[in-house]
Amino acid sequence: MNRPIVALVPVRGAHWSGLDAVTVGRFFLDDGGVLSLAVRLRLVASGDRWVPGDALPARSGLFVDTVPTYDDAIPTKNEADVMIDDGGFPSLRDRELALHCGDRRFVLDGRAPETPRPALSDFGSFRLDRDIDALQRAREDQRVDSIDDDETIGWAIDRAIAVEGQLGFAVRARADLADGTRVPIDLDIDTILVHLAKRELSLTYRGLLIDASFGVGLDRIVIGVVPPDQTEEELAELFDAGLPLAHFAHPANVEESITGTRPPPVGEEGLAMARMTAWESGPGEPTLSPDEYREVRAELERRPRAEALALQGFDEISWGREEWAVAEKLGQASADTSSVIDDPAGEHALHPELTSWVDAMKPSGPPARPLDLDAFARVSAHLEVRDPAKVLGEAQLTITELVRIDAMMAEHLDAHPEAATELEGLLDKYRPEARRAADAESFGIEEDV
Repeated sequence: MNRPIVALVPVRGAHWSGLDAVTVGRFFLDDGGVLSLAVRLRLVASGDRWVPGDALPARSGLFVDTVPTYDDAIPTKNEADVMIDDGGFPSLRDRELALHCGDRRFVLDGRAPETPRPALSDFGSFRLDRDIDALQRAREDQRVDSIDDDETIGWAIDRAIAVEGQLGFAVRARADLADGTRVPIDLDIDTILVHLAKRELSLTYRGLLIDASFGVGLDRIVIGVVPPDQTEEELAELFDAGLPLAHFAHPANVEESITGTRPPPVGEEGLAMARMTAWESGPGEPTLSPDEYREVRAELERRPRAEALALQGFDEISWGREEWAVAEKLGQASADTSSVIDDPAGEHALHPELTSWVDAMKPSGPPARPLDLDAFARVSAHLEVRDPAKVLGEAQLTITELVRIDAMMAEHLDAHPEAATELEGLLDKYRPEARRAADAESFGIEEDV
């Protein structure tokens, strides 16, 4: 069975570095199939707030490289466990350590006692009325029934406040299905781990997706750290805006969590497909300023293309998205952008930011060559089953050129129904060829296409 892909989206232009681990398990709960999603977040105190690590620019990407644990893999809990990691901290003997969540305060007396843990396995079966309590780590008097997104959490030693802060954010998740359905995954905090020496918290957010197919038809699981109190519509907008710049990763599975093994990275073909399908709602915002964009284009004229892009932190796919995002920005800002580009004198009437983008976007080379219907069908058939980067390389097309050609072809097919019928026939003609090439590549065989 295919391993799912998670899309870790930047929200309002930033990733958060505190995302430590993501785990997806497959279980039977009361005989019903579920996917269990766990997201572990490391928090640091910043003034009177807890924040999830450092805010990173969207282009920097986000790499979840923490080893998963048994606790990441369990399916669900009834209450949130509070535990202590006192490594490197002076002895707490004869001292009172108390943690509070909002107006709830309780005394902790060291680490939770080690108790036998239920065996976990992929497709393991649990009964909610009898098995779940055994998954709790803390004693009953060291559990919290629920934790709000704006909760104030802190601890005191001998009644002197050591660290305190308000959460002020939420972790949200969504399952994107291949048929276009978007299913929210409700996440609750079910583990608080206090790192006394580091003065940090780790929170584990966990939720269930009822899914008898165990992920068949699941395109991706989208995860983001978002402002609290977002409506469903606002959350969808934040996720869709962040998807073009998402970092894609495989979550850990149950076996990897039990053995403490990192999940494998997403393969090149799967990563290319995941990135391109994340553009369903458009390319998102540019990550470069007009001056930075102009600098990259100048580098492309001075050096071989792959080398120039790599020096600037791009590859062919990410640069194609950047070019598309800049073009969209211009198109949204001015209905007559094309006439402005042709008439430099008209630029002075534009907003200064738009003027900068117009200048940065001025063509520096010949326009992209068009594709006839036959060539378009052949490229399209191969893109259905093969690594997009290889297909575009063989066709000598960039991502940006393909996007423009695709838009032009869509207009042509709308205006000429007979061409749409012809295209279907051509796709049927080239699909066997594409499947042979895909099969050959899966066995490491280079086949002339």
